[in-house]
Amino acid sequence: MPTRPATATQRVARTAAPRGIEDAALLQAAEAVLRAHGVPARREVTPGKAGNEAWLRVGEGRAAVRYAVEAARTLTQATLGGVLLRLRERAGKGLIAAGHVPPALAEALRERGIAFVDLAGNAWLQQPGVMLQIAGRRPEKAARAERPARVFHPGGLRVVFALLCRPELVDAPVREIAAAAGVAHGTADWVLRDLKKMGHIVELGRRPGARGRARTRRLERRGALIDLWTQAYPGQLRPGLAPRRFRAAKPGWWRGVDFARYGLALGGEAAAERLTHHLKPESVTLYAAGGGERPVHQDHVLLKDPGGEVEILDAFWNFPPPAGLDGIAPPLLVYADLVATGDDRCLEAAKLVHERYLARPDGQG
Repeated sequence: MPTRPATATQRVARTAAPRGIEDAALLQAAEAVLRAHGVPARREVTPGKAGNEAWLRVGEGRAAVRYAVEAARTLTQATLGGVLLRLRERAGKGLIAAGHVPPALAEALRERGIAFVDLAGNAWLQQPGVMLQIAGRRPEKAARAERPARVFHPGGLRVVFALLCRPELVDAPVREIAAAAGVAHGTADWVLRDLKKMGHIVELGRRPGARGRARTRRLERRGALIDLWTQAYPGQLRPGLAPRRFRAAKPGWWRGVDFARYGLALGGEAAAERLTHHLKPESVTLYAAGGGERPVHQDHVLLKDPGGEVEILDAFWNFPPPAGLDGIAPPLLVYADLVATGDDRCLEAAKLVHERYLARPDGQG
């Protein structure tokens, strides 16, 4: 059968790559897995707001369905929420291309009606004329835990958090950045150097009459850095914050409480309710600094309970809240806790928090 010449759009789609080399490899692998099971599939890449976007056209003719594809080399319960949130921002049906989708997550995705394909050959996809369900396949080799870049170790995440919450700090002396992040001077110094290598910090012109550091610094690609921090926080930094759980004797006890008076900051679902008035919280998250935790236990009768709905963690930042947000954790942390749940209610609230407190007019956040 003669083939028609490719259009300009198709030529771009065949040669352009999605956000990274790894994303491109997963997209190509997903296409190959579907074809191996007799399902017609063709990958496409088009320009998008945050770089090139990946798509899979599945099926033939008018029955074909175009899926927005999000790639995730490592898919866990902690990272699933971020992937789902990115899919929500794309038009049309969504498909996840992953290194491996564990059985529990595969079941959760099927229940949500979200298509997926992984490198082991597991897949679920349902559309008119196509029903594909393959489960139980394991990766050829046991997945080797990838060592995160130093920036995404706990100390690095503290520094990145401070820079994202207080962008003006990027041009401050290293000792001031270290103090705000609660890390050693040396840690802050190598994080700045690593962020420069990653393209998230650029050095500009020389300071007139400057002594010591001669160039100014600026934070770049802030939105991408927010995504990376949000993905890394649940698995790398949060477990080291000594999470402990309690149950409250009185439902709704937290409403109207001035947590700043206790030296605490409200996070998670309860903070999202205060920030957006959109979510009905099912849990309460608090970040504690200093000695304010015991008084709040006493005043509001919080009892130790491993399955309790109240979670308290150690605060890890040393800078004041934005105006009007006393007693509330920095919005980036509220956002990250919401995304980590993977819960649809929380993802919708996370989107609102991002729009109202993290996004910037220049599109960098």
